[in-house]
Amino acid sequence: MSLVKFATAIDEKFPSLPAEYKDFIAAYIETEHKAYTNDKNNGKLTFGKYRGYSVKELSLTEKGRDYLKWLMSQDFFTEDKFSDLYRELKDCKIKKKPTKLTPLE
Repeated sequence: MSLVKFATAIDEKFPSLPAEYKDFIAAYIETEHKAYTNDKNNGKLTFGKYRGYSVKELSLTEKGRDYLKWLMSQDFFTEDKFSDLYRELKDCKIKKKPTKLTPLE
């Protein structure tokens, strides 16, 4: 659920919420939106464990590379949805993390 949808749901559920609370929610949403836009415009991840880091920064460490490989192997992470990020991962030669199949017991 997006923050805007959440704020709308709060307004509907609690119509008599004090203005101070509503102002706080609106300011929080605005701050988060600015951070998201700034990260996206600067080629940084906008979600997840390493939000705010660039692919290049992450690719310099083993933990970062591991995360990027894991990210590439996730079903939600498609080239259609994340075209710029996907392309950048390909440029850094990040490939899907191999999956290990274990027998069911």
